[in-house]
Amino acid sequence: MDIGAIKWFDSLKGFGVIGKPDGTEIFLHKSNLTEKVLELSVGSVLIFEQGYERGKKSAQNVHFPKSCTDFLVIMELFNEKKYVTISNSVTRNDKWGNPFSKKVSKTIDVFKLSLIQFCKKCEGQALLDCLKTYYLNDLTVNKPELFIPIYKFLEQQILECRGKDFPLKDIYDFFGRNLNEQILFNVWIKKEFRLIGYLNLKIMRYLRIYFGKIEIN
Repeated sequence: MDIGAIKWFDSLKGFGVIGKPDGTEIFLHKSNLTEKVLELSVGSVLIFEQGYERGKKSAQNVHFPKSCTDFLVIMELFNEKKYVTISNSVTRNDKWGNPFSKKVSKTIDVFKLSLIQFCKKCEGQALLDCLKTYYLNDLTVNKPELFIPIYKFLEQQILECRGKDFPLKDIYDFFGRNLNEQILFNVWIKKEFRLIGYLNLKIMRYLRIYFGKIEIN
């Protein structure tokens, strides 16, 4: 699966272009959307498979980010290229009051915007399950050194989208029950014990004793 943002889209003709963070542009036709969408806005982030139509790259199975599989695609952008420049036509008035159109370019953060879209569409329990799956199947295996920066960033985005009532403590407790030595060591060094549900001094003392007895590569 791939990810990108709509650079432009002609709603009358039903086609446009998706820009990927690596600079690639992919043709988009509304017939390849997997769900009915009333309007596609420039800058919206889409998940898709890359195929070919009439000899050119084309987005297939196109949809907005909403599943755990989509979440994994989004998280691949962390520490990678994540920006796409889009252009919008805006109408303004000159000093005589006559309207005119002008193209305005701006750069969007595909990673951050896709997370916002995902958090808004994903149900609460499903979002928790995605965070757990990503932690167990990817971070602990392939990127334990990124646990702290990734989940501090995710925490900020989730709180902005879902508010303070979202049960982040549940996910931190889950992390604490499913630690590996590298993640535990990094948490200990950075003193980010809340990310694994540990907040009291007794546990901190235990960790000091524990890491005094083992060697971390």
